[in-house]
Amino acid sequence: MCQRAHGAAFASFGAVPLADFRLVQGEALLRQYASSPGVVRRFCGQCGSPITWQRVQGEWADWTCFTLATLLTPFKPAKQRHVHCESAPAWQAADHAIGCEATRPAQGRAADGRTADGAAVDAAV
Repeated sequence: MCQRAHGAAFASFGAVPLADFRLVQGEALLRQYASSPGVVRRFCGQCGSPITWQRVQGEWADWTCFTLATLLTPFKPAKQRHVHCESAPAWQAADHAIGCEATRPAQGRAADGRTADGAAVDAAV
């Protein structure tokens, strides 16, 4: 779904617990839609830029994924990974140093995407 929502080969998202994410401006501009069962995507109602996606039920419903380019604060994840590599276009070279996962791990939240000091992240529309 990310390829369609972004109109690109891949999307650069971070993920944090909802309690650690806040919009500091532009929240009134956001619109949302259910992109698939149990998933809501939010985007800027003025320019259409994707902002977040979130599961609304089940595992990970207490987390949000956000587009990294919207951040106002520095964000350097302690861990990185590539997921859904089976969806990569044929011309996309894999970064074997990071590794590649077909799907999200079934348990554990080690790759939580927080900043190195565990700080919350701020985004603006």
